[in-house]
Amino acid sequence: MHFRSRDAQTSGIASPLYNLTSFHDVQDDRMFDGVALPRTSAAVRWIKENTVHQALKLTASGATSAPFLSTQVSAVRDEGRDVTHVLTAETDGLYLSKVQNVSVIERHRISDGVTSRHTLELRKYDGGVVVAYVEAGRLHLGSAEVGTTCQRVDFPCLSIDQPPIGHVAVDAPTLGLLSYKCRESNSVYVRTFNPVTLQVGPEVPLRVAGALGSADVVCRLGRCFIRVDVAENARIRPFFGTCTLNDLSNLSLTPLNLDGVPHDELHPATCRSFIDYTENYHTILLATHGQTQSVIDVMPHDDLAVAAITLPNGISGAAADAFPKKPGAAIDFRPGFGNGVTDGNGIIISASSKGELLSTNSQSGGYSYPEAGLLNHEMPKIFAFRTTQCYTRGAAPNTVSMDYIFIEADDQGNPVDSTIWLETWDMPLPLPDVQAISSGNSITLNIQKDGWFFPGKTTVGLSDLAVSVVSTKLVSDRTLEILVDRPPRAGSIVSFEMKSQFLHHAGEATLP
Repeated sequence: MHFRSRDAQTSGIASPLYNLTSFHDVQDDRMFDGVALPRTSAAVRWIKENTVHQALKLTASGATSAPFLSTQVSAVRDEGRDVTHVLTAETDGLYLSKVQNVSVIERHRISDGVTSRHTLELRKYDGGVVVAYVEAGRLHLGSAEVGTTCQRVDFPCLSIDQPPIGHVAVDAPTLGLLSYKCRESNSVYVRTFNPVTLQVGPEVPLRVAGALGSADVVCRLGRCFIRVDVAENARIRPFFGTCTLNDLSNLSLTPLNLDGVPHDELHPATCRSFIDYTENYHTILLATHGQTQSVIDVMPHDDLAVAAITLPNGISGAAADAFPKKPGAAIDFRPGFGNGVTDGNGIIISASSKGELLSTNSQSGGYSYPEAGLLNHEMPKIFAFRTTQCYTRGAAPNTVSMDYIFIEADDQGNPVDSTIWLETWDMPLPLPDVQAISSGNSITLNIQKDGWFFPGKTTVGLSDLAVSVVSTKLVSDRTLEILVDRPPRAGSIVSFEMKSQFLHHAGEATLP
């Protein structure tokens, strides 16, 4: 009698996890195709799942895990309008949901057919969302099909030339970049598009062979930054290049310089590259070295690679992006790096390992990262996830938030069901370093690092109830003069709170 064990029955299940084994077994784009999600089981009398972990159920009809793989984007945050936009590939079509305050306030179907891959970008100027998706091997941008020489399109990627996170888009964008791949010929293409009219430019093939997935594209200030992972001799090698958006045909991709970066193997890209607050480009690597795996923040123009998260267990997915954190004047470092530890740009990186979700955030523009902390102490295990950009929710000062889109996993690491969830996590930022001095009826409040004053957005208070504030004067974005009606007593505490659309700081100092 032949006996088939549970291991034998499940060993053939394709896994969406980014690990070296799956690449060695497949070594082509099939590793990004994901698995069909099992149908949701419905309880009759049990407590509903969202009552248990307080996540928002986006849909119970998720079709596949493919949108959670490669560099495609499933959710974006509109920090100027306090909403999150999420794309979900469902069994009866592609849906776009608008979420605000943990509630879906709008939801409509983008496509009636089965979509194999999708991505989206926020148009910051007016809050519009640009969607690209693949249905039946054909590429669509917005509601229109895009003509292409490809017989079977996959891996669309979008980027709009607009200010990075934490900045206001004053003018409508005029340029964007679209990339995709032909699964039949393995050719990768890029082309410009107008982010408002969605009119596309000519198709330009990239001169690269053996691409795994497509081109990860970022454009800013008329330039584009392109990364392509290439499979060479059963190993992955990332290529990188830049050019102007008006001269895509002259783009030259060369191997990313990883000299000095310890690694035995590199893994396929798991998330988009991005531009931080001070316009610096970051791309993320997942690397194995010995018995550990690391998520590495690579800044090619600084010739710098920083290990953000290192774990002894396999890392199954990663996400990274900038958040709105205005940097101080750099001391012995370039602008954005702060002092090398804090007071710089904000970067957040998340990783999943054995169903657990971890996160770390750099306060120095990626120059250094603290130890990663476990996020989901009370959450179910994670099968696959995507994230939005970080943003300031305004509920508490010195805090940054991020929305996670995820599928739950069982104890064996397989998807529990076809439910797609959204959860918001609040993560603490460093407290502002504040000093206060007084002279007569005047108090000077100085922020040394990790905080800012903004005109019309700052309030102050004193613990000495006998003293009242007469007026305040903003001397600089880190110096505030406070006029009071009588000299405050030594030992009094002076506090401030600054709340703008992008930043929310609060701190205090004791008068000597």
